[in-house]
Amino acid sequence: MAGLRKAQKRVARLLAIVAHHDDEALYFGGLLSIASRLGARLHIVVVTAPAPGRKDSATRQESFRQVCERLGAEHTELSQPDDPRRFMMEAVRQGLLRIAEDFRPDIVLTHNADGEPGDVYRKSFQRPAGGHPVHELVHRSATCLIQSGIVKHLWTSGIGMDDADVLVEYDQREKQALLDCYAPRWRPHDYPFAYDPEPYVRISR
Repeated sequence: MAGLRKAQKRVARLLAIVAHHDDEALYFGGLLSIASRLGARLHIVVVTAPAPGRKDSATRQESFRQVCERLGAEHTELSQPDDPRRFMMEAVRQGLLRIAEDFRPDIVLTHNADGEPGDVYRKSFQRPAGGHPVHELVHRSATCLIQSGIVKHLWTSGIGMDDADVLVEYDQREKQALLDCYAPRWRPHDYPFAYDPEPYVRISR
């Protein structure tokens, strides 16, 4: 945690890039809450639009905006289809490059290369050895920020990974307040990892 405290003192701008509305709270809510409390400037990008036909499609965007308001975060929604077959990676990369060039983040948070294997999503996509395919695509899109040189530090979710570089302890009440924005749709027993310390793997240029 000593390394994290040093990082927190340096970070002025933090950009979170997530696949879906609620991923920002589930995977990164603890660290985002800490950064907000410390006065960091936050920007959260959600890449996909709510899937059509879901019972909560109309409320997920409003819930996401409530999370951003609570954190004092700027936000952008890229509205890509939540379907790996229709995901337009080049369009996402261009959108992320424009945001990063304007925002100039010190650290970017995003999904890991395996799409968080082992979480609840694997059941929906019938991929017992892997994670969420759209999470994987968002990770691949976000790595362009490191490759471009705009961003020096990319932190990916360590969920499902063997080793984490950073393990973030946080006030569970602060993270719960973010998750509550998605209530009553959000069911804690579906996402037990959401209450664990948040693991991160660092990728640096």
